[in-house]
Amino acid sequence: MSKLSTTSTFQHRLESQMNHWRNEGLMREISWFGMCENQDGDPVLRYEGKDLIDFSSNDYLGFNRSPEIQLASREGMEEFGNGAKASRLICGSTFPFQELEARLAQWKGTESALFFSTGYQMNVSILPALTESGDIILMDRLVHASLVDGARLSAARTHTFRHNDPGHLVSRIESAVRFLPEGRHIFVVTEGLFSMDGDYGILREIAELKRRFPLVVVVDEAHSSGIMGPSGRGMAHELGVSESMDVLLGTGGKAMGVCGGFICGSSVMIRWLQQKARGWMFSTAPPPGVVAGLTTSLALMRSSLGQERREKLWQNVRLLSQLLNKAPDTASPIIPIVVGDESATMKARQELSDAGFWVGAVRYPAVPKNQARLRITLSAIHSEKSISRLAHIINKMDCMRISKAE
Repeated sequence: MSKLSTTSTFQHRLESQMNHWRNEGLMREISWFGMCENQDGDPVLRYEGKDLIDFSSNDYLGFNRSPEIQLASREGMEEFGNGAKASRLICGSTFPFQELEARLAQWKGTESALFFSTGYQMNVSILPALTESGDIILMDRLVHASLVDGARLSAARTHTFRHNDPGHLVSRIESAVRFLPEGRHIFVVTEGLFSMDGDYGILREIAELKRRFPLVVVVDEAHSSGIMGPSGRGMAHELGVSESMDVLLGTGGKAMGVCGGFICGSSVMIRWLQQKARGWMFSTAPPPGVVAGLTTSLALMRSSLGQERREKLWQNVRLLSQLLNKAPDTASPIIPIVVGDESATMKARQELSDAGFWVGAVRYPAVPKNQARLRITLSAIHSEKSISRLAHIINKMDCMRISKAE
C-alpha cells in the first residue's frame, strides 16, 4: 500500500467516525470566547459578539479576576521569568513552589504536598505511581475520567462499586481481601463532590470501613476544596474524617481561580511520588508566576474574604434551589439538569444562550449515553437578579428534570 493511499484511508476512518458522532449529536465544537470579565456583580463571557452571564465555570469563589492574585502572578513572572524552563527535578523547582507546597500541606493538615501543572496530569499519574502488581483499586463508578485513565495505566486490578453505595463497596472489599496477595493493598478511590451530579462522596462511611479493613483511601477534592470545611479545607475536613484519608487531591483551577493540581499526604508518600509520578517527573514545571498567584489565592481563601465568599456562594445555592420547580435532593454549587437526548440538550443550551446565559452542555462520554445534561455551576459573585432570571427560564423548559445519581 502506498503512503498516499495509507494517508487517504486513515483520513477516511477519522471522517467516518466524526460523521457518526455528528449524527448522534456527540460531535464537539470549540466555543471561542472574547472578553471575560465581571459586570454588575456577575461573571460575563463574550460569545459571538454577545455578552452572556457565565453559569458554566468552576470559579466558585469568584477569584479568577482577583487583582491581588493577578498582581502576585505578575510579580512572580517578573522575578522568575515567563516559564519554569525545565522539569521540577532539573531546575524548575524555584522558591514559589516551595512556599506553595508548604502552605498547601499546612492548609490541609498533612505533612507534605506536591503541585502538578494540571489536575488531569496529577490524577493520571498518582495511581500508576502508588500501586503495584497485586494491588486492587476499588473506584466509585462516577469518579473523574482522569482517575479512570490513571487506574488503566496502573499495574493493579481495578473494579468499580456502585455510586455512593456503601453496601456494594463492602462486598467489593470483602472479595478483594480474600484474593489480596501478602504485602499488597486495597485502594478505595472516590470524590468529595462529584462534578457531574453535584452530590457528595460517602467519606464518613469509607472512614468507618477503614477501621475494619486495611484500606488506602484516595479522595479527589477538586470541587469541594475551597468551598467546604473550615477555611475551605474540603469535604473530608467538613465531616471530620480527614485523618482517615491517605491521599487528598485538589486543584488550583476551580475555587482557587488559577490552574494546576496538588496532592497532600505524608512526607514519605510525597517523596515516593517525586521518584515515581511520571507526569510530574517528565513534564516542564508550570510557570512560577502561576504558582505565586496560587499562594496568594490560598491566602485569600483562608482570609475573612474567603469566608464571606463561601457564605455568599451557599446563599446562592439555597436561592436557586428554592426557585427551581424541581430542586435536587443534594444542595451544591453543581446543579445538573438531565435532558437525556444529546441533540435536545444542545438545543436547550442554545435557548439559554439566546436568553443571555452560558451554561455547560455535557454529553457522552463525560456522562452515560442518554443522560446528556445542562450543568449549572454557581459562583459567589452571581447576583440574585441573574439567578432569579435563570431559574425563571429553566422552569419554563418543561422537557427537563433535575438529575439524581443512580
